[in-house]
Amino acid sequence: AAAEIERRSVYLDGGHRDTTVYERSRLATATALDGPAIIEEAGSITLVPLGWRCLVESFGVLVLTKDD
Repeated sequence: AAAEIERRSVYLDGGHRDTTVYERSRLATATALDGPAIIEEAGSITLVPLGWRCLVESFGVLVLTKDD
């Protein structure tokens, strides 16, 4: 929750979806986010699509995996 910036309506997969936006520098190690989600930082944006999960690993590495 500390990394949550806002919620936005984002057009994904043919429709608008309520999507949480996070500040990457505030994401703690071992944080898991289910898509849809947007992770913002200076110079880039990471989209976690619906049906995917993002895990913040050590040193802030983002690992995205598709849900089964």
